[in-house]
Amino acid sequence: MRGNGMSASVGRQCAMTSAYTFRNRGEAGCTLIEVLLSFIVTMIIVSVLFTILHPFQKTQDTKETGRSREAELFFIQFTPYFRQSTEFTISSTEKTLYLRSDRSGQEEVSSFTLHNGRIIRYVNGQGYDIFLEKAGDVRFREEPAGIRISLTFPDGSFSERVFTHTAGKGQSREHE
Repeated sequence: MRGNGMSASVGRQCAMTSAYTFRNRGEAGCTLIEVLLSFIVTMIIVSVLFTILHPFQKTQDTKETGRSREAELFFIQFTPYFRQSTEFTISSTEKTLYLRSDRSGQEEVSSFTLHNGRIIRYVNGQGYDIFLEKAGDVRFREEPAGIRISLTFPDGSFSERVFTHTAGKGQSREHE
């Protein structure tokens, strides 16, 4: 091996000290093709996992967004009833809100309460309207100029809103 001026032992030393590798038969190591193939297989596995797991994340986001939309819709529907009322009363358990109003010359008492996982509105103790489905809990609390409604959903998500009463006539904890 005189042609290039390096013997086999010198080639092995260079393999350890330089960026170039001289592979002899029986030595362990990876070729560039093997590294590229393992990289491609890894990327395929990661993309498949991402494709499989992404809908689950999207479903969770949709549930949270849906809950906040449901709560917002409840608050929007509730607002006119509260603003048109002449006075309000909160039960001692903070689970029921009574609104007294004068509609067309007749006194009307609406009560908002949680019943079987729904927030419903009774009118003069008869019939009911469903205002919110799948509610876990509701709390009505008196504030200095109105009320605070706290909603908790079965999945643990939470929404809260304070309503200011124009008449400012609140009576707390009389019914129930």
